[in-house]
Amino acid sequence: MLTSRFLETEGPDAQTRDKHCSSSRLGRRASGTPPPAASPVTYRSSRQTSGVRLTGELVCRNLDEVRLVAEYLPAHIRLTRAEPGCLAFNVTPTTNPLIWRVEEHFEDETVFRTHQERGASSEWGQMTAEIERRYSITGLSQ
Repeated sequence: MLTSRFLETEGPDAQTRDKHCSSSRLGRRASGTPPPAASPVTYRSSRQTSGVRLTGELVCRNLDEVRLVAEYLPAHIRLTRAEPGCLAFNVTPTTNPLIWRVEEHFEDETVFRTHQERGASSEWGQMTAEIERRYSITGLSQ
């Protein structure tokens, strides 16, 4: 399930976590171009912000990938927001029905790396591994 509104969370408040979910995006346009050969991920060390922040986009090539996101994203959001040290995890559909804005904030590098490992080995990670991710990450030591 996806929402046409911002999926909001800040802090551990469970009532805020699964606030807005609907499947309003699936009937929209399904054309798109293939992603570039490699998904760019930018890593930057940052002393200006506390914790680790990931921002970027999840980019689907077609409606089949949109359906995978629609099916597996709600559980991934729920599990991520329940992780210790997750300060914020937001997924925002954009005006392009094939692209979502992703914003993550974790307490520290250890918590972030643990999240990345869990996500990659989860059903979400396995089912969406071929979907392009364009991320920028700040707050890592390397």
